[in-house]
Amino acid sequence: MEHRLIDITRAWPATELELIGRILDGKAAGDPEVLVIGFDYQRGAIGETGGYRFVGIGDPQAESVVAERIAKLVQEQAEAGSEPVVLYSFHPLVLALCDNLAGQGHSVSGRNLTEFSRSKAAVDTKATSRWPADFMQIDEALAVLVTVLQEKGHVGRDKPVFKTEIRKLLQRADIRFDKNHSKASGSQNLISELVNQAAARGLIDVAGKEPRIVLWLREPKSVQAEIGEERTPSQEYVNILMSSGLGPFADFRTQLYDMIELTVHDNAGKLGRTELVKRAVAGVREQAPDLLLRPRRKPIPRDSYPWNKLRVFAGELLEKVPVLLNEAGQPFCASWGTAFDKVHGLTEDWRNQLESFLVLELVRKGAVIRSGQAEDLAGALFANRSEESVVRVEEILQPLFEKGRLRFDPDTDTLCLA
Repeated sequence: MEHRLIDITRAWPATELELIGRILDGKAAGDPEVLVIGFDYQRGAIGETGGYRFVGIGDPQAESVVAERIAKLVQEQAEAGSEPVVLYSFHPLVLALCDNLAGQGHSVSGRNLTEFSRSKAAVDTKATSRWPADFMQIDEALAVLVTVLQEKGHVGRDKPVFKTEIRKLLQRADIRFDKNHSKASGSQNLISELVNQAAARGLIDVAGKEPRIVLWLREPKSVQAEIGEERTPSQEYVNILMSSGLGPFADFRTQLYDMIELTVHDNAGKLGRTELVKRAVAGVREQAPDLLLRPRRKPIPRDSYPWNKLRVFAGELLEKVPVLLNEAGQPFCASWGTAFDKVHGLTEDWRNQLESFLVLELVRKGAVIRSGQAEDLAGALFANRSEESVVRVEEILQPLFEKGRLRFDPDTDTLCLA
């Protein structure tokens, strides 16, 4: 018997139940109750059904804080029972902490959830989502919804549509949404589930109460720029980084870092920078959904994403920031002369060093960053202004101030190179 814990804090939205189901499929009779660990807001996305119990760890925080909270839960479970504890997680730092616990004598092991992601699963894997398993994929359905709302002009708060009209609009665009087309299309709460998923992914906004719920497609940021409205500071920061060839690839940068860490861990001393970057980007691409649903922007197929640019971006960072370790344990920049030198590890604070480089590049290029603009930086670097993202910005800036690389000019109230 084994005690299974599933960390869903880094799961793609709307894939949580599917991942949980695949792990539950291997649960043996008599095994202890499975614990699903997630942020408090994720409880509503998966509910609690037979076979597992949800454990919330609060709101999103800095990755190190999240990892420590999860590791503490793992340790508590290991000390509370005699069964071996197995943690399933996408989070490299969490898996590394599991290794540390095992090294301290605890019966703990970690498994990477990429083994159970959709791209790794067999075609006949049992579906556990509330979305009908024998209907079209949820990503495809969301793409139809977004397209219909765009074509019918239901974009923005002043152009809503009643939820009760959605099925009519959808079936005109795709006959599979007709209630009589198949058993799956007539499933109870099909439209409600579709609307809930679209809202959860930031594609639409919803208002009102049943039976007079209205919804509308969120207005793309690009529309504002096209009609001449003033760009936000976040948009200006993104433009500066893009003009320097530095992404910032907010939608995949964290996953890229995760995959770099995992690839180095699994291939220490075997790969040079070029192959490391190639494998890391390939790993991110493999994990990505078939359809990339991006808040306030049109969805695009996975294969249409600029993966080559992400690879160039990663190579650029590793060439300019000494975060790779050579055989002697010394950091080095993977320039053309050392591009094929084997990578044996990563510096302790390598993620912060790479993120710091992006901030320093902004300042070098003349970005106006005033005190109190941590949210604007978060919007540029992480494409959201959540508390977790603002905390990450503060973690990036603090060492730069402490090491004397950045300062605030009191006369202009702007961030400057020291």
